[in-house]
Amino acid sequence: MNVKTMKTVFGMAAAALLLAGVSGCKKKTAAQNADGTPVRTVNVATVTTNVPFAYLNENDQYDGYEIAALKEIDKRLPQYEFKISGMDFAAMPVALEAGSASIAVCMLVRSEARQAKFIFPKQYSTLSPINLVVRANRPNVNTLEDLAGMSVASTASSYEHSMLVAWNKAHPGKELILRDYSDATRADLFNAISRGEVDSTLAYPQGFDIVTKELGITNLRITPPALIEDTYYMLAKGETALRDDLDGAIKALREDGTLGRLSKQYLGEDVFAQYTAQFEKQGNVQ
Repeated sequence: MNVKTMKTVFGMAAAALLLAGVSGCKKKTAAQNADGTPVRTVNVATVTTNVPFAYLNENDQYDGYEIAALKEIDKRLPQYEFKISGMDFAAMPVALEAGSASIAVCMLVRSEARQAKFIFPKQYSTLSPINLVVRANRPNVNTLEDLAGMSVASTASSYEHSMLVAWNKAHPGKELILRDYSDATRADLFNAISRGEVDSTLAYPQGFDIVTKELGITNLRITPPALIEDTYYMLAKGETALRDDLDGAIKALREDGTLGRLSKQYLGEDVFAQYTAQFEKQGNVQ
């Protein structure tokens, strides 16, 4: 999913805002390339406050890792011109279904519900570590295996919950006790762990630092990455040719180090060099 707790919204905006969007790249005309080959304008929906992935910077320009990667993809695909517009996170799937956007950008995971309505490239655009939050007096709990037989909190509708369910299915005899909370905030889950009501939850480091500081909680700690989450650009149904072209460009950009360089610039580390081995080892936990 996914970072996901940082998926804040700019306000409810209609999917029709795409028609007034700002072009992400200016190297092509809307009609054709310099050699006369046609160029298709592709409307892209994104959010505006998901730092450091997709946001409006101080110059009111679309910025962030996912936006920078999309611009690099655009350079590799002269047959397209990406036109980026911002909207509320909840409005993006509406825009895809309505046909006013072809691509949605916001650290999206390939959940079963989304795959039933939309299509995804095979190539992920980034990897995100997900850590465990535990009480500080449990120094020996650092992995999901260490939590076998213990309780892990999540909201039933979250992607993290589906990952935990998949983990249990893949690890018989090492199952976690899943505690489902309805409409719980990250602060609610951290407080529950702090009070000893539950043993752990999944979280991102950035969210952990922000929330514990706001709450004044000092008896929790965050572990090394427990799972690695793969995120993607999400496309409208029927955009199979565009999906295949994205796949080729993303693969090339990852292999030549461009995505690693951008992730170091925006995320502070080369997530592909850092987490690919762990991601491949963990297998499918979706």
